[in-house]
Amino acid sequence: MKDKVQQILQEIANIKVDKINIISENIPLNTQLEYFNLSQKVKREGINYEQVISKASNLSNNDSIDEIKRILAELASIPKPEAYRIIENFYNTCDDELKNWAKLALIENRVLLESELLEQHQVIISTGLGGVDDKLRFFVVFLHVVELDDSLKKIIEIETKIVLENYKGVVEEINFNEGYTTMLFLLPIEEDVKEVMNSIITEINKYKKIVERKYIITNIKKLSKKEIEFFIKENNFKDK
Repeated sequence: MKDKVQQILQEIANIKVDKINIISENIPLNTQLEYFNLSQKVKREGINYEQVISKASNLSNNDSIDEIKRILAELASIPKPEAYRIIENFYNTCDDELKNWAKLALIENRVLLESELLEQHQVIISTGLGGVDDKLRFFVVFLHVVELDDSLKKIIEIETKIVLENYKGVVEEINFNEGYTTMLFLLPIEEDVKEVMNSIITEINKYKKIVERKYIITNIKKLSKKEIEFFIKENNFKDK
């Protein structure tokens, strides 16, 4: 059975839309959830264009973080170039604390403008690790069965790249550690991650068992060494 989140994403990909916009930036998921929840709220409550533009004129001098966040969410919901320029100017000068929030507002407003001007049905898909074009980014951990020498590392690297290329995916990063290997890769949203992972492991273990069939995978964030070791310790990752 497919992972529930992956199934939902694939269903979205199959909706009749003109363009899918995957947020490419690595923005913390809690920030994204907070932003889009507020974005929906301001839309439900209604947005007065003149009032929002008036409040936005003094945006950089506003000391209230909550008020700035709300104004940016309101601006992002206005399909006018003026709103986009205000958000863009703020993004270029704001502190790091609001950088991610302003970036999300920019993305939402750009998609809204494009949808209006081009008469397209567009959707935004966001994950913690982001993506590129129609591909989502994943962080995966393979558990070693044996100690790796250079030849075994090469097998993992080559076989992973070959399988992912067959699915139009891309390996971005591989790191070999004691006991496990981590990777970042991109995969088209319509592909079944579980199927791809099973294919990768099958090819890696084709002539010699190198990695366990169980693995850790997420599109939320890159896991730290401490987090990986915790997952390995708390879960039974050894094949039976």
